[in-house]
Amino acid sequence: MMNVRIPNICQKEQLYLLDVLLGEFLGVNFEAEVYEGDLIEITRPGDFDNFSKLTLNASFFHKAKQDWLKPKSMPVLPLLTWNPADDGIKANLVLPNIPVLYGSPGLVKNDKHIHLNLDIFGSIFFMLTRYEEIVVKEREQHDRFSAYLSHAYKNNYLNRPLVDEYVEILKKCLRMLWPDLKFKEKKFTTNVSHDVDQISRYQTRGSFYEYLRATGGDLMRGFIKDIICSPISYFNKKKELSLHDPYNTFDWLMDISDANNIKSTFNFICGKSSKYNADYDIEDIKIQNLIKKINDRGHIIGLHLSYDCYVNPELIKKELNELKNTFNSLDIKQKDITSRMHYLRWKTTDTLVNLNNLGIKRDTTLGYAEHSGFRCGTCHSFQGYDLINHEKLDIIIDPLIIMDGTLFSKKYMNLDYKSAFNYATDLKKKCKKMNGKFNILWHNSFFQDLKQKEFYQNLIQN
Repeated sequence: MMNVRIPNICQKEQLYLLDVLLGEFLGVNFEAEVYEGDLIEITRPGDFDNFSKLTLNASFFHKAKQDWLKPKSMPVLPLLTWNPADDGIKANLVLPNIPVLYGSPGLVKNDKHIHLNLDIFGSIFFMLTRYEEIVVKEREQHDRFSAYLSHAYKNNYLNRPLVDEYVEILKKCLRMLWPDLKFKEKKFTTNVSHDVDQISRYQTRGSFYEYLRATGGDLMRGFIKDIICSPISYFNKKKELSLHDPYNTFDWLMDISDANNIKSTFNFICGKSSKYNADYDIEDIKIQNLIKKINDRGHIIGLHLSYDCYVNPELIKKELNELKNTFNSLDIKQKDITSRMHYLRWKTTDTLVNLNNLGIKRDTTLGYAEHSGFRCGTCHSFQGYDLINHEKLDIIIDPLIIMDGTLFSKKYMNLDYKSAFNYATDLKKKCKKMNGKFNILWHNSFFQDLKQKEFYQNLIQN
């Protein structure tokens, strides 16, 4: 049991952070109390012989009290860095020098008292809650907060799990004072999801003109085998997807996941709120049979909420009910439903609150479309927070680390296979170093040549 005293400011925010940081991440029991000091103070009740104490800078919360969600509360630039090893803190870090978002570098050690100049709690709160995404008003063409606008990208730490590194520093300081302290043990996992934006390369586009356009595109890319087999897909009247359709990779994906002891999540779109949505209907017998097959094989069905849902709770409710009705009609007993927004559209904190209020237990949207990395600064799951109403939410966030299109699209990172694999495996190694979750998104429609399949297989191997 630890005793934590927090300054009499932003109490709800600090208590939320204590629950996430000490409770969820570290698995430490604690009691919190408010006092009139300026620092966060951690002691161990009953430690009468030791009188050990850890104090931490709380500059973010002091700033936020005065300028909540205003530019003045953002980190001061240029960022300073700190090498904890220089002060005797040999923590499990990705790189020796760590950016200091709030507070200042260094620590003071005086007998059994350690004081961290680094504001670990405030910096983690800033990253997890996506605080800056309300402060910064600019958006790109899909009304998304761009990776290139983020503080992490601008200051070159988007590719490192900074929150998790801060946690490692905190663990080291706590262990220096209380060597017998035990923390929650975590294991590295690779989590795979597939957003089903398109079921068929040919048939579900509808018109014969669209079919000809698709085959013309395949001709330009040299996909001769697909062109030869395309009439089988286009004129398919069966109750199953054509085995010859290049987008029908579902059995192959499940086989690969099974071989790696992974349960894949297949996210289906249940609405058509705009031109950017799926060209299939969830009630189509082919889709229903596919969903049943996925469930029968022990994999998971998720909800891929359509393009306009991110700010529309009524649409979310409608599409959630569509998926639940599908489960009922197919006698699927899956307990909880995980969501992801189409095009990774997200508005902090509206989207999260809407999902939470409608009973979604877990969301996997929070990664950037333009650039892979650690949008939330962590590769661990954590509980959401409503920055507007100052409330801890029930919904759990599973941050997205990598998406296929992000790596390869000409609009985004536009990497070749070798560069993409090196970048992706580097992020995977960092997740493994933090015993975290390597959460990746690969579309079923992204496997039109052998290289793409080999890339994916090699990436998810344990």
